[in-house]
Formats: sequence, structure tokens, C-alpha cells
Amino acid sequence: MVPNPWRRAPAAVTLTAAISIAWAVGIPVPSASAGQPIVTLAVTGPIIRGDAPDPSILVVGHTDYAFSTDSRGDNVPVYESTDLVHWQLVGDAMPVLPSWTEVGYSWSPSVTAAPGGGYELFYDAYDDGGGEQCIGRATAPSPIGPFVDSSTKPFLCQPVLGGSIDASVFRWHGGDVLVWKSDRIVGIWVQELGRNDASVVGVRHLLLTPTASWEDGVVEGPAFLQIGSTTTLWFSAGAWSGTGYSIGMVVCDSPLGPCDATTATQELKTRGTLIGPGGPTFFDGFGNVEMAFSAWVGDGRAMYLASVGVDGHALAAEATPGSAATARPDTARTVGVTGRRR
Repeated sequence: MVPNPWRRAPAAVTLTAAISIAWAVGIPVPSASAGQPIVTLAVTGPIIRGDAPDPSILVVGHTDYAFSTDSRGDNVPVYESTDLVHWQLVGDAMPVLPSWTEVGYSWSPSVTAAPGGGYELFYDAYDDGGGEQCIGRATAPSPIGPFVDSSTKPFLCQPVLGGSIDASVFRWHGGDVLVWKSDRIVGIWVQELGRNDASVVGVRHLLLTPTASWEDGVVEGPAFLQIGSTTTLWFSAGAWSGTGYSIGMVVCDSPLGPCDATTATQELKTRGTLIGPGGPTFFDGFGNVEMAFSAWVGDGRAMYLASVGVDGHALAAEATPGSAATARPDTARTVGVTGRRR
């Protein structure tokens, strides 16, 4: 894989400058205090070899769909499986990009069931007009697409922070939220979604900035996981192209924050043949919470799974708005999964 020159750009300013800008636009700097769950991850894979980074898993009925960053000429490659073991490439879920994007620069897809019916895809693309990486939103009646974005500008972008990438939806009892990373001035942000997820509304909150040495100045690829009454924010840290890339977790008061950076733990890192894991995303794998992620195998980032456990018990998935614990046709079990001990 040839690295995308716009992908994962390093922070151009210091942490202090990032916090100063956050305050300038009225965004609270993270601070919280909460209990820390003891999580175990049982890794299997790779389930998709070759290059399938930045995964997103959508479960519809008895079929699992895996989406990944463009690596073989497709804008959004999509795979399908009925057992989480055997996967087949279906094609390109979004064959046509909107006019504001530059062809060949799309990545980090996140697909969920849309509140108004059908499916929605949040993705990153290079804004041909503004010069930054920004977030787009597309919709489709089928989980394999074709997803269509008829907009003439990005769904969300933060030019003053160097752009916005890595968006994902989390559904909880307080409503739907979008969580993402500001690009060159690094931070993880969250904001509520409006009717049918068609816009962001309300106050934008800064949840996390890189402070730990193992984060190496980068936190990205955020995904929420509810563990009982505890809200956890998972993220990738470090340089995506190297062995120091890893997956971390931090405890938050709620999906709208604040999050306590002092609770940040490095949950999965390079060990043995598992090289540079990153891009965590959670879904209901036959009743238990699974985490999909990618790690280096040769010159590509293959897709892996990890079964999530807490205190020695498998973490069972339980239904929340926008997700379901049992397989039903046309019902997605993706982001918004909440966990309980079994």
C-alpha cells in the first residue's frame, strides 16, 4: 500500500496551542473522574488479509458486512460474511464520490442503520476546494450500497484545526452523537446529531487530546463502548504507519463528556506477530461484543477481531436504539452496542 500523503497528518502545533484554540471557540477541555473497567481482548485473525484498514462492521439479519479504507481502487470496499470467519469481497459500496472531493482520497468509513430508514455512511475525503481532510455523509437503501452523497460541501469540517476525520455514530439513551478527530491540531470531539442524523446540533465538545507518552502526540479513530454504567472511549494512538500504533481506552462521564485523560490505558499494542493495531470499532458478534481492528501483515493492514471481556466474563451485547442484540432482518447491530456482564 502506498501511504496517502493526506492521511494521518502529524500535529502542526503543540498541545498547549490546541487547548488554547479549544477555549477560544468555547469548547471545554476534558476533565472527569470515573471508575476504570478491567477489559480483556481475545484476538483472532486476520479475518480479512491483504489491506483492509479502518474497519466498520454492520450486521443485518444473519449477514455481517465489513467496510474498510480504499486500498484496491474502490472508494469504499465492502465484504460480507455469515460466520465472521469466511469473507467475500462484494465490491465498492460508494462508486461515485461527491463533487467537493478529490478522487482517490477517501477512507475511514463508518456504516450504520439510518434512523429514517436505510443505511448511512460517514467517510473521510480530501476537500478539493478547502484543502483539508473533511467528513462526508452518504445514504443507501441497501447495506452494500450504492451509497450516494449529493452534497456540494463536507458534512463536517474544522479548517482552523486542520480538518476533521474518523467519524462514527454512537446511539445512546440521550440521543445520537457523532465522534471524530480534528486532524492537524489533534483532538477527539463529539457533537449531537439532529433529525435523521442529517446535521450536527448543539454544543461541540472536546473529549480528549494526546497527553500520554505512548500516544506519541496522536489520538484518532474514536469509538464508544458502554460497559454497564461506564462509558468508555476507545481510540488509536501513535503513528499509523509504524509498530508504535496501538489502541487505547479512556473513561468518560457520558458520550458528551467529559473524559478523564488520566484513566487512559493502552489496551492493545504490538506483540509477537500483531503489529501496529489500530482503528477499533465495536459490534454485536452473535450476542457478545466484538471489536474489529486492523494491524500490519506484510505491507498491508489486515482486519482482525477481538472478543471483549470484562472481569473474566464475555461482554454481552444488549439492544439500544439503532442496534439489536438478536439477529433480525434489516436491523443493524453496530455502534451503540451496550455491554453487560454475563
